[in-house]
Amino acid sequence: MEIESNNLYEERRVVEKFIENQKLGHLSDYRYWLNLEPIRINDDTFKRIDLTIKSLVEEIKNFVMSKPIENLFNQLDLSNIERKYIISDLSISNNLKFFRPDICFESGKYRILELNTENPGGYGDLAYLEEIVSIFSHQKIDTSANLPIQLSKLITKSLLNRGTLHVVYKNQDRDKDRIVETRLFLNKYLKADYPEVQFCPLDSLEIENSALKYNGTKVNGILRLFDLADLLNSKLDKDKFLDLYNNGSFSIFNPLSDALFGNKVLLSMVFEAKDLINSSSHLEFGNIKQVDSINNKILIDNKDKYVLKKGFSSRGEQVIFGIKQSMDEWNEILKKSLRGWVVQEVFNIDKGRFKSFDELWKISVTQKFFDFLPFYVEGSTYGAFSRFSNDIKTSLFRSGGGVGVVKIS
Repeated sequence: MEIESNNLYEERRVVEKFIENQKLGHLSDYRYWLNLEPIRINDDTFKRIDLTIKSLVEEIKNFVMSKPIENLFNQLDLSNIERKYIISDLSISNNLKFFRPDICFESGKYRILELNTENPGGYGDLAYLEEIVSIFSHQKIDTSANLPIQLSKLITKSLLNRGTLHVVYKNQDRDKDRIVETRLFLNKYLKADYPEVQFCPLDSLEIENSALKYNGTKVNGILRLFDLADLLNSKLDKDKFLDLYNNGSFSIFNPLSDALFGNKVLLSMVFEAKDLINSSSHLEFGNIKQVDSINNKILIDNKDKYVLKKGFSSRGEQVIFGIKQSMDEWNEILKKSLRGWVVQEVFNIDKGRFKSFDELWKISVTQKFFDFLPFYVEGSTYGAFSRFSNDIKTSLFRSGGGVGVVKIS
């Protein structure tokens, strides 16, 4: 979708028409994507990051496989039902099919903050971003490096001959963005493979006559937009659901045990065991440690230097910056049980100049924080994008936006 006009407001109408035709909601929902210039990253830097990430993922896999699973679960403080699900999933799933690390830049160095594996939400982001970037740049920039196509092949292979594809989410309000992005992705890349797709909330599923059903129809293949915690808090019979899953009654494209590999506590355990912190002159890990392993006095005396994160948190939730708390608030937080939380040192994320629409749909150029997010499918790199924000939290769900990435020689 390319146009030649230099009239930005005419281009805005093109975007509105695109959103209207795709039944994706309203333009205001996508303002954070409407940036005119992609981030450019040096190809050598990209290659160094790529090699490091692949090495880290292998370290995590080896660490999990080398430990007695019960010891690992005890350290992660997982419930019995969580353990049952993860053990079951590890035995039948090809784990880490899709993962995306969070990387930030600071004065010429780059730091890996965490590894996200629980939901491949980025495929929708990139499918949409591909359209937006091509509109505003007047040229076709392959920001996704065929990532949506590769993911569509992976989903097709995973759910082969499963009939109707059920996209299951927690609820409409919380998962609005994921639902919209997934609908776009399926319309664009999977329509031929799955002419019938059902979107349904998790609590609308029922178990009847030894089958998982939605509106009386058997569910065979699931694309999951919910988390393991959502499932465990749902009204479904957890044991029956697990039995059906184990017996192959239905399959899930993005396995539930992926949440194990994305647990920040697991990452801290790997870092400590493998001495990965500050392992290269170009890369620093975000010095991630379990809160229980740090003396509270250190955290109190250096409040502004630390950030606390819940092990399974995502979307910028359950992230507490010491610098944003009063001393009394910080002390109260540290008095609570923080088992399952990690602590990281805060550092100065680089800022860049970004051109985008403001609230009045006028073009403005501002300084914003930004990060770098490469995407991997079955261990291979399929591109990257970047988030920007006025806040040190660059999460798209916490005042952030997205922009494409192009590699330069």
